[in-house]
Amino acid sequence: MKMTQSLRGWATSCSLAATLVAGEAAVAQQSVAGPAAGPEGDAVALEEVVVTARKREESLQDVPLAVTALTAETIANRQVQSIDDVAKFTPGLVFSKSFGRSTDRPVVRGLASVLAGTNATVETGVAYFVDGDYYPGDIQSLDMNDVERVEVIRGPQSALYGRNTYSGAINFITRRPGDVVTAGVNGNLDPDEKQVAARVGGPIVPGKLAGSLAARYYDFDGQWKNELTGDTIGDERTRSLSASLDFTPTDNLAMRLRVQHNQDRDGTRPLFFQGGADNNCYPGTRSLGSYSTTSTANTNQWFCGEVIARPVYLNDAPVTQSAQLAGIPGTLRVTPFVNATGGIYDPRTGVAFSGVKRDLDLGSFILTYDIGGSGYRLTVDGGVRAEDRLTGADSDHSAVNVIDTNINGVQPLAVGSAADLDEFRDWSTEIKLESPSDRRLRWMLGAYHFEWERRDHRADFLSPGGQDRPFQLADITNNAVFGSLEFEFTDRLSATFELRRAKEWKGQTDWTAVPNVQRGPTAPPTFSQKGSWTSTTPRVTVDFKATPDVTLYANYARGFKPGGINGQTAITAGRLADVFFGQEESRNIELGMKSTWLERRLLLNVAAFRIEVDDLQLTTPVNTGTGAITSISTNQGSGRINGLEIESQFAVSEAFTVGLTYALADTRFTEGCDDFQFQITSGGGIYNPANPRDATRNLNGRGDCSIVGHAFPLSAKHTGSLTADYRRPVFGGEYRLYVNGDLSYTSKKFVQVHGTAYTGEALLLGARIGLETDQWRVGFYGRNLGNEDSVPGATRWLHPYLFGTQAPGIANLDPGLPSTAIASYSLPRGIFGALRRERQIGIEASWKFR
Repeated sequence: MKMTQSLRGWATSCSLAATLVAGEAAVAQQSVAGPAAGPEGDAVALEEVVVTARKREESLQDVPLAVTALTAETIANRQVQSIDDVAKFTPGLVFSKSFGRSTDRPVVRGLASVLAGTNATVETGVAYFVDGDYYPGDIQSLDMNDVERVEVIRGPQSALYGRNTYSGAINFITRRPGDVVTAGVNGNLDPDEKQVAARVGGPIVPGKLAGSLAARYYDFDGQWKNELTGDTIGDERTRSLSASLDFTPTDNLAMRLRVQHNQDRDGTRPLFFQGGADNNCYPGTRSLGSYSTTSTANTNQWFCGEVIARPVYLNDAPVTQSAQLAGIPGTLRVTPFVNATGGIYDPRTGVAFSGVKRDLDLGSFILTYDIGGSGYRLTVDGGVRAEDRLTGADSDHSAVNVIDTNINGVQPLAVGSAADLDEFRDWSTEIKLESPSDRRLRWMLGAYHFEWERRDHRADFLSPGGQDRPFQLADITNNAVFGSLEFEFTDRLSATFELRRAKEWKGQTDWTAVPNVQRGPTAPPTFSQKGSWTSTTPRVTVDFKATPDVTLYANYARGFKPGGINGQTAITAGRLADVFFGQEESRNIELGMKSTWLERRLLLNVAAFRIEVDDLQLTTPVNTGTGAITSISTNQGSGRINGLEIESQFAVSEAFTVGLTYALADTRFTEGCDDFQFQITSGGGIYNPANPRDATRNLNGRGDCSIVGHAFPLSAKHTGSLTADYRRPVFGGEYRLYVNGDLSYTSKKFVQVHGTAYTGEALLLGARIGLETDQWRVGFYGRNLGNEDSVPGATRWLHPYLFGTQAPGIANLDPGLPSTAIASYSLPRGIFGALRRERQIGIEASWKFR
């Protein structure tokens, strides 16, 4: 059950009250390990954190950017296991685990993409990095025990970090081996989860060569029941191994090599479906009740209100429990599938593979050379990634299961199910030259190259591991030059100008996917084109040291989210102008303050920003010409975001530290026209962009495609957290008691641009308590102690197996419906959502050597 409404109100009030008491507004978050002795040894102070947010080491409080840095100690105290947990304690970052550990869609400062990860060339605008190297993939299974620090840099980072850092960059800095041998092991156990991680590192050739090795075993059993099969679903398993070598042959030359292997084996993801029978607003023809063959009179086309968690019905195994989707009776005819043998609720397994199976190999290197000890530094770095990812799902997310006659002698996938093997290969390299850092005028010049390829193979019952030949190839190449110029006018005032000029090419080749053949497509491709986009991304920053402990800054930056390709889908739908979609552009202004007070016992960082966005990339539903509806990405409008971010920590005593974060992201469309918005407001009329005022399509006279004033989808307006850490000696000082607690809050997130259906607010409580020494730790932990069950993510979807008459030659399930292009009788809309993890309480233990 959920936390009570009064507790939600209390947490929100606490956040607002703390904001008012702080008396300032929003900037970069610093997470610290805890209080420490002050400069003279007798004062309590917060520890300094060194970051590389500007690709050089500097104190976080000196960086004129909005940055969150979670240290290794904070990662342990907050029980950070993945990017999902990082978001709870990072103002401005929202993460919805909508597709299990696949298809990550991080949102920074309200800028989101509904189609990110579902189309090969649609991107989130937030890039991951590992040790500064670009990582274009899902990162939820990264071993956080091998991470020294996580840095989340908010706002456009294109000038320094490169492509797809349109709204921010998230950099995972891994642990490095030291001058002495260190070793450690830690683990946790509860009724649902077990995890063990170990690490060893140290010198191989003292003073010259050091190395480390880390391994992790993670097993989550799943907490949800599939009502059709009686099986438990949602299980996750990871085995990972990483190794690194640090080589310093001279005082001026340093090199590092790191390799990593991950093996993920996740079962059926806990996704539920809310069908058209539950729609409660906007009556019209694109509704379940418009079909006389259904068992509902509900003529509403859409849903308004909170999407609530509900039972899971998936055809991932033979059905043992009978169930029907509301509004779709078992007697419904399946005219397009006249030879289907099992009816609309066939009890056979409907998909060849359900879940996520991933093998990942990652390598990175960095070489740093101080040229002749002059202070001029040359850096060359890069990375390579190879990933094979098999994903599959009963993608109508319901009990409906229509299986046609055998193809090539083998049962086909059920209609509304999907399984694919994606092979990713990418590599990047960067070279840069920097002037000495101790001069008033400092500069940096660099060049960058990136290549990425995805091969998408159909997986079915004949080839459950993927066909030999792909049905789609997608590739990306990015070349860029960049630089920065920084000048200190005085000891207190400085300015920085950064600039990147980039050109990106994206290509896509499509073949018709052929069911139940091992070698896949053999005919000529149905689509093969390449597009290119150029961008120039400047950033100007001015910072002023008001006092030694207070830095004020202002910056202006432009950002570009890469354009992409809709490919054959747009052609088949008759939208030739949408084969390519353009870049999304933002203009960002930020004012900030970074400060410490009370002899560094109190930290207060604040940032206020305004973002203006043009050519927003939004999802547009289209008819593929075969009776099916899918989505393409189009540039549909403009918007603005006003925001505030606050981070504060206070060392109450040497034993006790409290923290607060808060973020506001007030998003609004200022321009925008959406096809489906017209459809639901007009009573089911089909929007005619050539004649928007076409009265014959405005069935109820109230049709309007405008989304002006609506909030951006997937974005939370309010997020925040409260943390407390207590540590003190007990039993005569031989042991230490540790107690950590945290409360995080995320407000509702709209499913789509219509501003009606949304996932509910979430309040998550976590805690740890135990005993420790310098060598070992034993204790108890709790996650989601309030058993919050609000849906973390939801997606607009199609209600299965009703076929209309928009496309010639497609059989009509309901002959009573007119054949017309004026009103929509295509698939009604529903929503699918993911379930949130339930309460977990368990034990943890760790041991370390030195």
